[in-house]
Amino acid sequence: MLRSACLKGLLAVVLTLVSRPSLAAQVNNQTDPCPPTVPVTVMLPDGTAVIHLTPTAFDARVRGHSANIATFDEDLTPKRIVLLLDASKNVNAEAWKLETSVAHFLVDGSPSQVTFALVILNADAPLLDFATARETLRSKLVDLVSSRPANAKLSEDIYGGLMSALKLLGTRQFGDTMFAFLGGADDSHQADVGAVQRAFVGQGVRLFGLILGQESLNGFYISPGPRAYSLRNTAPGGPDTSEVPFDPDTNELGRLAVETGGLLAVENTRMQRVTYHLTDERLKQIELTAHRFYSQMVTPYRIQIGTDAPTKPASWSIDLTEAIKLKAPGARVLFPHQFASCALGNTR
Repeated sequence: MLRSACLKGLLAVVLTLVSRPSLAAQVNNQTDPCPPTVPVTVMLPDGTAVIHLTPTAFDARVRGHSANIATFDEDLTPKRIVLLLDASKNVNAEAWKLETSVAHFLVDGSPSQVTFALVILNADAPLLDFATARETLRSKLVDLVSSRPANAKLSEDIYGGLMSALKLLGTRQFGDTMFAFLGGADDSHQADVGAVQRAFVGQGVRLFGLILGQESLNGFYISPGPRAYSLRNTAPGGPDTSEVPFDPDTNELGRLAVETGGLLAVENTRMQRVTYHLTDERLKQIELTAHRFYSQMVTPYRIQIGTDAPTKPASWSIDLTEAIKLKAPGARVLFPHQFASCALGNTR
């Protein structure tokens, strides 16, 4: 109950926004038959979502040229989240406990307007679709903590699993997301990462989650490149081990997530010289990271760009204005890096 309180608190704040008028129902009139509509979120360095911004806080560009924001609102429509658990033999018992506990935390703290489906990778296990009753899903996740699916595979067919999970979403709905627990890099040797990215873009699905493999040293990931971005979970008086670092684009899975408008964090559960142990305190810190991801998933800005309707996926960018950057140093904008083609639609 205590662990789900922060999620329920978030939704209490979010739902108070329903009575507020639209921030900018029509910023600039446009007549495009299929203007691109995208979910955009803003994240502070500690992972907190920034809400109540206005259209003037953003600078959008399409194919390198300045683009108008045609409509803008804080989106409060019902959301769908696919939970993806990795049951491969590369995932040790403590990592499996982490996966199932955090998934239960997310489900237990969410209101009825957020619906979940459950898919288990790399094992023979039935899926639970969005029609599954919430109590049934909770019960299943509790059972999975102590009872792993049989016939777990040694290899990691991560991209194949992501593609299969996409099918659960069916008809596109604005704000669809996937929260995935991934045991490591895909080693199926069958992956076409470009095809996976195009599928996520076409379906308008953002990817968030946790990488649980050997991506860091002693639980921390430090990128050699300039684009590293680390989340620090600063509990009052907490030790440095409260960090659950983000891995935005330093490996293939991280880049895929960022391209979709999502983000991955890293928890190294397969350290080379010591045995990983999930303490209660560490679990709380990881739940805090999951909670911050959750806020990015369920409360995006709904932004419609006033540009010619793309007949094929088109690249674009959006950033905060310099004035906002001064007020929120280190803030990061998460957005899908390509528009879906007009033929795929932009449904609510």
